[in-house]
Amino acid sequence: MKRLARVRLNHARRIGRLGGPSLALGAALIATAGLATYAFQLADAAAQLQAQVLARQDRAMRAAPRVAPVHADPAAVADDREAARIRSELALPWERMFDAIESAASPDISLLLLTPAPARAQLTLGGEARNMAALLAFLKRLQGSGGYARAYLREHHIDPADAHQAVRFSIELKWNDTHG
Repeated sequence: MKRLARVRLNHARRIGRLGGPSLALGAALIATAGLATYAFQLADAAAQLQAQVLARQDRAMRAAPRVAPVHADPAAVADDREAARIRSELALPWERMFDAIESAASPDISLLLLTPAPARAQLTLGGEARNMAALLAFLKRLQGSGGYARAYLREHHIDPADAHQAVRFSIELKWNDTHG
């Protein structure tokens, strides 16, 4: 049998000096950390300067007198008016107004025409009713719905040649100018 060679362990032995590559790596790490710190300081300074610029611009805008342009482009003025009109129409309580019409509807009423006139705060309904009693009941339900300030029958017509004696009608609905 062979005998194994002895292994000697020396835990107290000094480790050799750090070599050139290790020193270079350490220096690079320290330089990178320094550059990162400097970059964060620059970013913070830039943010502070940006905040100062925005604050000055805000103060300047508040201090500036509000004067309408003397020579406004007529096409731009017309576009602005049209945009304001459209915003006003979109702000109307359309859903509430349509809900009032739907809740007043019945199988005896056929709506054929709905004409909004937002500038006059009105809506015109045109249609046919099975008979005069159905038309008057529909009108009464519209008036009682609370969806409109006023609902009235503008015109009605019964065609004597029609065997069913259907009533053609036009109802005008006025809503409050407040969009609530």
